[in-house]
Amino acid sequence: MPCSWCFKRTVPCRMAASSSRCAECVRRGRSCDGSSVASALTKLMSEQKRVEDQEADAEEELFVLQTQLQTVVGRLARLRRQKRFLKERGSELLRRGLQSLDELEGELESLETNATTDAHSLGVPASVDWSSFGLDLSEADLAALADPAPLDGPGSSGETLPVSQGSGGS
Repeated sequence: MPCSWCFKRTVPCRMAASSSRCAECVRRGRSCDGSSVASALTKLMSEQKRVEDQEADAEEELFVLQTQLQTVVGRLARLRRQKRFLKERGSELLRRGLQSLDELEGELESLETNATTDAHSLGVPASVDWSSFGLDLSEADLAALADPAPLDGPGSSGETLPVSQGSGGS
């Protein structure tokens, strides 16, 4: 490598025998940076190689991260589509369920109307006058008759009642 003085003057720079300076610097009695330029160039080239290697590593890492990002973004998009589909499907089922519930209520009302109409056509009165049968039933009695719940008391739990022995037995 030419030293700085030789390089500026475009003079050929040759190292002197048994010296770390170039022949021109030795002849002029100057300090020579020829050997330090070579070592600096070597350091510079090795540093440049190190940076290029780090750049390649960073590019490879970036590629891996971009691939992972694309995978995650794709998964997120798929999950959002599934979520939207499930919400739409749930809404549709709810609407369909409410519609069928309305239909069932309509059928029930129709059956009740038909049953009342059928009972009237058979001669069953709309309300019964229980007193005409000799029964004096209050509203509470009628409600108790309409409620099929078991009565509390002996025999309601399946136990048998004791039979009393009469005095004039067989």
